[in-house]
Amino acid sequence: MVCKKCEKKLTGVAAPDPFQPASSTRKIGENKLLTARARASPYVKPGSSGVGKGKINTYGNKCIDCKQSVQQNNATRCQKCAYKKGLCAICGNIILDVSRYKQTSK
Repeated sequence: MVCKKCEKKLTGVAAPDPFQPASSTRKIGENKLLTARARASPYVKPGSSGVGKGKINTYGNKCIDCKQSVQQNNATRCQKCAYKKGLCAICGNIILDVSRYKQTSK
């Protein structure tokens, strides 16, 4: 569940377009074994010192309530917890009064 204010943030695609020529700085015909640039590591947290500094951590965004990985960019809650509590998944504002509903998700 996402509020109307946060719907604008959902228009962006989670993954870049692989066919767009400016989507990456990769050289065509480059030998990957000989390149010495830092590679993205899912075990390095963004902003920490070390290899992969500033890279995206694929396991970084977790739900506040259940600690599962979130499905959307900039989300603080997963879809299940946002639906159960009637909150926006991104900003956390109340969207629906769930006091008279039985909000279940399997």
